[in-house]
Order: sequence, then C-alpha cells, then structure tokens
Amino acid sequence: MNMKANSEVKDQIKEGLKHLIFIKGKFNASTKEISEHTGIARTLINYYYRSKMVLFDMIYKDAIEQVINALLMSLSLERPFKEKVLYYINLSSNRLAKYPYIDIYVMTHSNVNDLTQFNLIFSDPAISQLLEAIRIDFKNEKLAYSDPEHFFLDLISLTSYPFATIQFMNNSRLCKTKVLDQFIQERNDSIINILYRT
Repeated sequence: MNMKANSEVKDQIKEGLKHLIFIKGKFNASTKEISEHTGIARTLINYYYRSKMVLFDMIYKDAIEQVINALLMSLSLERPFKEKVLYYINLSSNRLAKYPYIDIYVMTHSNVNDLTQFNLIFSDPAISQLLEAIRIDFKNEKLAYSDPEHFFLDLISLTSYPFATIQFMNNSRLCKTKVLDQFIQERNDSIINILYRT
C-alpha cells in the first residue's frame, strides 16, 4: 500500500471516530464500532494507530483546536464587543450543527487530557482586550450580568448544550424536528437576548 493510500485509510479511520463521537455522542466508541462504521478491519485500525488512546488523543486535539479557533477568531475582530459575541455564537453554531457533541466532549474530557493548548489562549493579548470590553459593557449596563464569570459560563453553555439536547429530544420524540437552519437562527437570537438587556 503506497503512502497516499496509507494516509487515506488513516484519515478514514479518524473521520469515522469523529462521526461516532461528535455526531452520535459515542464518547467511548470501541475499535469494533469504528470498524463497523468505516468498513476497515480492526487489525488495520490497530496497525495504523497502535492503540485506541493514540487515536482518541488525536480526536481530542482536533476538537479543542476547533473550539479555540472559534474564540480567537472572534476576539481578533476589529469590531464592537457585541459583534464579537455574535460572531462567536455564529461560528459555534456552524461547528455544532455539524458536530453536535464536540463541545461537550471537550468539556467532559478536559480532566483527563492535556489542556496546555487551551490554556495558551489566556496569555493572548486578545484576552486583555476582551476583559476590558466586558468591563465597558458592564459599566454601560448593556450586559445582563454582574461579573464576567457568569457571562462566559452562559455564553458557552447556551451555545453548546442545546445542540446535544435537541438530539436527545428528537430521538425521544419529545419535540418535533425543526429545519436546522431555523433552529440555529432562533437559538442565536435567543442567546443574544439573554446575554444582553433587551
């Protein structure tokens, strides 16, 4: 098997696990499940990745990169703070529309994975600018919060959890499935109205 073919098989295995974790919510997917989903023999999966942990570590790093990039892209915009928040909400919604469980996977596995990559963002100059922008909005009484911690907690929670919850509600038939674009727009409008005084 040539190098290109090797790379394609490795990518197929990796994408298969991402599908199982980020779309299906199978956080502890087995190599048997990966094999069944991808059609690639378990022996080949073990050959290319040596251990399940190596493969899961790669998936985790990919996930946390996506989360970090959404935050840093939003912070780097030369726009008013509220527009940065809106941009972050839209980026997150697009990511979660594709992978509804990705943020929850990052959060629930942060206690067993290396967070060095994530912690680097707190040394970024954009963080200082962000905190100053929040203080200004607090001073102008535009935000419906008394401190930044509650603001960030709600921003992350409100963008992340509804996508996983809607999967549960759809699967259990507790609600009627809406067109995804409509759902995303309604959620984004609700989030900004909660975060800001309207």
